[in-house]
Amino acid sequence: MEGLLPTKAPKVFISYAWGSGEHEQWVLRLQERLRGNAIDAIMDKTHLKKGNDLHAFMEQMVTNPEINHVLCICDANYQRKADAREGGVGAETQIITQDLYNKTKQEKFIPVLRERDVQGAFYCPVFLKTRVAVIFTEESMFEQSLKELTRHIYGQPDFPLPPLGERPSYLYDSRRYEHKTFSVFEGVTRSMTPQTETPVAASKKYLRALSSAVLDFRVSEDRELPSLDRLQESFASTASYREEFLEFLILVAGSEDIEKHTDLLHKFFESVAACCCTRLVNDEPKAFFIREAFLSFVAVMISEGHTAALDRFLRSKFIAEVNNRFEEFGYEVFDKYLEFTENFHQQERAAQGESNYPSLAAKIAIDRIADSKLTFEQLIEADVVLALRSIFSLGDDADRYSTVWFPRLLLLSGEHRNGKTLPTFARAIDPVRKKCALECLGFKSGEELEGAYAKMAQTERLKRIQYQAWYGAKYERMINLEKIVAR
Repeated sequence: MEGLLPTKAPKVFISYAWGSGEHEQWVLRLQERLRGNAIDAIMDKTHLKKGNDLHAFMEQMVTNPEINHVLCICDANYQRKADAREGGVGAETQIITQDLYNKTKQEKFIPVLRERDVQGAFYCPVFLKTRVAVIFTEESMFEQSLKELTRHIYGQPDFPLPPLGERPSYLYDSRRYEHKTFSVFEGVTRSMTPQTETPVAASKKYLRALSSAVLDFRVSEDRELPSLDRLQESFASTASYREEFLEFLILVAGSEDIEKHTDLLHKFFESVAACCCTRLVNDEPKAFFIREAFLSFVAVMISEGHTAALDRFLRSKFIAEVNNRFEEFGYEVFDKYLEFTENFHQQERAAQGESNYPSLAAKIAIDRIADSKLTFEQLIEADVVLALRSIFSLGDDADRYSTVWFPRLLLLSGEHRNGKTLPTFARAIDPVRKKCALECLGFKSGEELEGAYAKMAQTERLKRIQYQAWYGAKYERMINLEKIVAR
């Protein structure tokens, strides 16, 4: 069934024609990559033992009901042997052809197209020509083709079937044909409705759907406190949303409507801000995703050079309804401390005799970077930028130090705490790049930044934040302060 992953590793048999060593190495590479995707890929070179009957082996692979798919690697040699019923491929063809006539599950056989003829047509045996195939003719598209093949084997379509919506309200419109202007008005409505959605309209629809999905994130329906494992599972369940949102951010950063899109993103984050203002365990998966999404947004905006738009965004406020009252928050509201998660983690570490308790939320976020389009350093930079901006915004109100953005990722990066310069600030060697670096931190000139940093250092503000990530961290080197403020 679409949408449900098999509990057991799917099994596939790779049928191919022996030929050049290069082609056989390609087939072995495909097998290796499929097995790396938890697909039990079987072929003669790795599974047929010396002395065994080749024909019996092939017949067993093709007819075995435990084999979910047979991948037919189609090149010129495979087509020739299959159509002529020649050699091992010819024997397999006879078995497959009979199986196709006898069985209804015809999607079992998947042509994998490897080669074209001089006219550009794919080499493919007659008995497979009507089958939907996966194209592997371009080496540069290997990863994309592998992804398509893997999805097909797992029964996960590239384009999932959209859910059925509600019946249109106009079907029940009692005014139909009741007055003379109705049909004319319908024409006006159609003329003002675009035939295709604009990027901004599509983004608005997506962010509304994402907001609804985020509000549904939860650990458990039970009233009892969940275990640490259940909490971590709930965080893991948000990973696909995070990757999708990151792809959306990258598209937005390359669009011409960056201002309109940042307005939509502001409304999105505002719509979920209330989740970060509670002490409910079921809100922790929501808060974890929201912080990760916000950090990703800032990282993409910085890396794509939209620092002026980012500066305006971070200066704005977010209105959220908390305890039946609307309140105003800065972006720091999205830096919620995951009380239950971190406390459970500390208890577990203490039970194991470990006294050091690095943030579990930070570690999970780092682990997820491996499959991300953002680097660890880009996210560290965004974390530090948000932290320093929140400190600078305190002004003389040092009593608000507990509300600043806490850069959790610094807990896991000793080289940055020791002063490794962050990418945007390391490149700030000319006026344009200095301007971008200053906009990241919310300043118009080096003089303003220098004065604010000196004032911060003279007070006890930074020292009063006694978290491990803050204490002793060399921020002036991380942001290349000396070079940025140089006249």
